[in-house]
Amino acid sequence: MEARNQRSGYIGWLVYGTVAKLFLTIITFGCKVPSGIIIPALDAGAFFGRLVGQWITTISPGIFAMVGAAAFLAGVSRMTISLCVIMFELTGELEYIVPHMIAILVAKWVSDALEKEGVYDLAQTVLGHPFLDLDNSMSLVQKEAALVEALIPPRQTMHEITVDVPKDGLIAGTILEEKLERLKSRGLMDAGLVLVQNGMLQGYLAEGELDFGLNELARTWGSTSRIRLLGNADDGEFDLSMFVDRTPLTICAQAPMEYAVEMFGKLGLRYLCVVEEGSGKLLGVIIKKRLVAWLEGIKN
Repeated sequence: MEARNQRSGYIGWLVYGTVAKLFLTIITFGCKVPSGIIIPALDAGAFFGRLVGQWITTISPGIFAMVGAAAFLAGVSRMTISLCVIMFELTGELEYIVPHMIAILVAKWVSDALEKEGVYDLAQTVLGHPFLDLDNSMSLVQKEAALVEALIPPRQTMHEITVDVPKDGLIAGTILEEKLERLKSRGLMDAGLVLVQNGMLQGYLAEGELDFGLNELARTWGSTSRIRLLGNADDGEFDLSMFVDRTPLTICAQAPMEYAVEMFGKLGLRYLCVVEEGSGKLLGVIIKKRLVAWLEGIKN
């Protein structure tokens, strides 16, 4: 009777440990602390595996704990081969590789059936990181058959980020300061200004370089009433032309969306200018975060 009570108490502690670890994993992962998901997932899996092993007396519960730990971490992170190697390094026993492989594969199949993305991919989506998975993105846009013009920003947005530079290449500093404030208010750190003359694209000035020029370099010149953005600067002029990308990559508005996704994915672009077919006039600017948001929209 006493042995049965001890066994019941031990099982109760294993159930309590499993539930507590799963709950605490939510907190540690949300706090963004080191090992916030890996070690807690291993612990929760070990608790649950040892709990299952209590009803199979012919095999050591410790083996179930190791297999359960591998299965839990595989379901959370979607690791497969690398996780199997890690578990082999932890145990040092070749005979445990097959149980680990079976548990990891089954856990991944079940988790993929419930949700195709792992916890890290979902966290990137929630935090708004512009991560572009090229293979998955290409499969999505091929089903949609969309054109690049679908990503052109609204007219009001284009008005805020477009600078019509006069022929002399000089522009009032107040205009750039106002547009910089609007860029900051949008909260997009990878945005910028497009420079045009008569509707034709002349260059691109990123927000970071513009902020540095107006707030840091301005201390050297003192006056920012007239700022050179295009052309060669004369002595004493406040020159920001060195920060302007005079050859930004462009794409036709009627091009398939696959072209834009492939350019962002393979070239690592932060922005891509959209021009009108035939005339070459600027129609819009696509930043990576806008593309990722559009892909999330068609996926959901």
